Amino acid sequence: MIENAPHINRGTAQFRLHASHQAAASLNGELDMTTVELLSLALQRADLRPNGGELVVDAAGLTYIDHRALLMLAEHTRRAHATVVLRTAWGGAAPLVELLDLQEVRVEPPE
Repeated sequence: MIENAPHINRGTAQFRLHASHQAAASLNGELDMTTVELLSLALQRADLRPNGGELVVDAAGLTYIDHRALLMLAEHTRRAHATVVLRTAWGGAAPLVELLDLQEVRVEPPE
């Protein structure tokens, strides 16, 4: 279990998007085909704004993200004319971003 991460209940989305002191938002959990629509809705409702052309997301608690979620993040930030900076230690994110050639997504290690 992730220390200091919000509790994820059974039968609900397997991710949490919430406020952060270090980034536009924090993202924890798993993002896959079952959660991508909810993530899109959560991002719309949160109305996160880029700062200096970047939308920084503290995803240190991210345990999985699939190509659908990455494509959705890219589209979300493309509409805002920005780049999403996904700060995650999950090793699968960077190779997927490179494979999909997502110019709107940059993966960095968490701070």
